[in-house]
Amino acid sequence: MGDREDTATRDSQTDSVDSAGGQQYRALVELLDDGVYRLDSDGHIIAVNDALVEITSYARRDLLGEHVSSIVGERDVTRLEREIRTRLETAVDDDTTFEVGIETADGNRLPCTVQFSLLVTAGEFDGTVGIVRPVDASALARSKSDQRFESLVDAVEEYAIFMLDPNGHVVSWNEGPNGSKATTKRR
Repeated sequence: MGDREDTATRDSQTDSVDSAGGQQYRALVELLDDGVYRLDSDGHIIAVNDALVEITSYARRDLLGEHVSSIVGERDVTRLEREIRTRLETAVDDDTTFEVGIETADGNRLPCTVQFSLLVTAGEFDGTVGIVRPVDASALARSKSDQRFESLVDAVEEYAIFMLDPNGHVVSWNEGPNGSKATTKRR
């Protein structure tokens, strides 16, 4: 991996969290199936759970101290940094989900979603903490296909389009010609 800061300093930061009662928190984080990470204010990885180690296939020692760009592409890093700046400037820390590619130890790119929160201590930006979830490729393809289909159906204004369940009941429909002369009942 790339430039590495002094991991001994970073490990001591993690140890101080443990000695301050963070052991229960760490145990809880390790139970999660989602990858959990903590970045310092410069974007260096200072903590990861076992799930993120498994997702990336890197050893924990190889991740700690590395800049996030060692596992996330530059374009994604730029997007995330821009989001951090926006959140700091607006003082709004929302829960936006980002799709990013995580580079695994074997060189593959794994599509994942990332959600993060800002850590601010005494008014100073102290880094981020977040969750990484691998994206199921078939679910992602279905989601994009569903979005395209919905856009197409919603764009149709001259015809009514509806979907039936297996029993023949209408479960959804577009606005179609709602309110136009086409919807008036003729006898």
